[in-house]
Amino acid sequence: MQLENKKNKDHIFIESFQNQKLKAFKKNTLNEDFILLQGWNTIEQTLSKNLIRKVLINEKYYSELIKNLKDEKVQIYITTNSNMEKIYKNKKINKIMALIDKEKINKVFLEGNYLILDNIQDPSNLGLLIRSAAAFNFKNILLSKDSVNPYNHKVINASQGMFFNICIQKIDIYNFLNQLKSSNILGTFLNEKSLPLNKSLNIINENEKIYLILGNEGKGINNKYKKFINHNIKITMNNNIDSLNLAMAGSIIMGFIFNKIL
Repeated sequence: MQLENKKNKDHIFIESFQNQKLKAFKKNTLNEDFILLQGWNTIEQTLSKNLIRKVLINEKYYSELIKNLKDEKVQIYITTNSNMEKIYKNKKINKIMALIDKEKINKVFLEGNYLILDNIQDPSNLGLLIRSAAAFNFKNILLSKDSVNPYNHKVINASQGMFFNICIQKIDIYNFLNQLKSSNILGTFLNEKSLPLNKSLNIINENEKIYLILGNEGKGINNKYKKFINHNIKITMNNNIDSLNLAMAGSIIMGFIFNKIL
């Protein structure tokens, strides 16, 4: 039924899970052509991109969330908490969801530096790196073809909506690097020639784009890419710590570069 009295007449309440609109929404969460967004923070960051057309709200949180959507040109459906759980099972309560057509995502390289990720497997790591990359002007992210799916909802959620502020593509990294003519290719693999980050940045060309290569969470950078790296960097740390999480290390490096060059 349509909520003409209780709620805005353009907002449709769906009680039955057999409703065709609800069944279509669930079907599209499994469709590779669509991206599922969950949580208000992620959806809020995305609304300004005009990518969202349909939003599904848990009726328990309608009054809380609808004030934030009153000026948005999106179709709003409201349904029960039980239906929300059937659409996507999650330990956390699903307050709000939205779907984006993958074809609308930017695939054109942007002005800014490049983050190149080799065989990244953890979606949370990728999401956090996307968020840091957007913050520190690494607006282009290149993934090896064996990396995690960048459209995984865990990646999107971890990026807190920043996914849509960058260009991300899966490519053949070796071919890309083989054709790249740059003196600003940075990487992290420890050997006797590794330089502390602050010393490495003193010799890079600040007038050129920077290409930062990070490797797999457990194995590091693939050996076949190491020959392309002309600045092998390391993060100087307290002796009590022998390593950092990939997303943390990448964020530190990108932040340091951003503030050094800025």
